Amino acid sequence: YVFDNEYKPRFSVKGARLGTVTAKYDQFTFPSELQFGFGVSTDILFGKMDFLLDYKSIDSAADSNRKIHIGSLYHLGAMSLAFGVDDYGLSTGINYGLDVIQAGIAFSTTQLPWRTDDYYSQTVYLQIGWKL
Repeated sequence: YVFDNEYKPRFSVKGARLGTVTAKYDQFTFPSELQFGFGVSTDILFGKMDFLLDYKSIDSAADSNRKIHIGSLYHLGAMSLAFGVDDYGLSTGINYGLDVIQAGIAFSTTQLPWRTDDYYSQTVYLQIGWKL
């Protein structure tokens, strides 16, 4: 739902993983979950800035503090810059979209100052798409 005022605050609610798993596949645990999102937008000197906060799980067994995701989007014409952070890692990217063609590149890392484990991954994603 988007409220009608200067900052365009918006709120979303989603039911995730609704359904059942047969006894044959009882080793899979996918509990149902309510997910929430909140965002605001503001015009800045050049372009528009979105600030986003989500409460959702990537891992169904995650603690509550691992379900908080913070992000921002900077829109300048057909270009958008993105940044996100949560307990799983950092991500940043750029997307360029025209009327029928979109292209983007994003970088994600799990190597964070507050993480104490030795595991980390660094990934680059490339997206190219078009509308038919």
